[in-house]
Amino acid sequence: GRVLRIPVSCARARTARFTFHQLCEQPHGSEEYLALAAAFHTLFLLDVPQLSPDDRNAARRFITLVDALYDCRTKLVCTAAAPPEQLYVAPPRSGDEAI
Repeated sequence: GRVLRIPVSCARARTARFTFHQLCEQPHGSEEYLALAAAFHTLFLLDVPQLSPDDRNAARRFITLVDALYDCRTKLVCTAAAPPEQLYVAPPRSGDEAI
């Protein structure tokens, strides 16, 4: 497996802090995310951007991270550029026109 550097953590509280860039814009996968989820009670994720189809790799990693944390019952606290329901901006479907 790959080595995942943890920039800020508190062993006693079992918390860690990362930026979105550190976890989702780097080549990490479910194995690393599951190891984080098993090691920490709460994960703080900073600077989650609003994502679009151009960010598909980062968006997939973010989904994989959230799934791993959910499966291990690890809490996730985020700072984000938009509310959860607006974090992914889908392209207009063909035939749809902007009004």
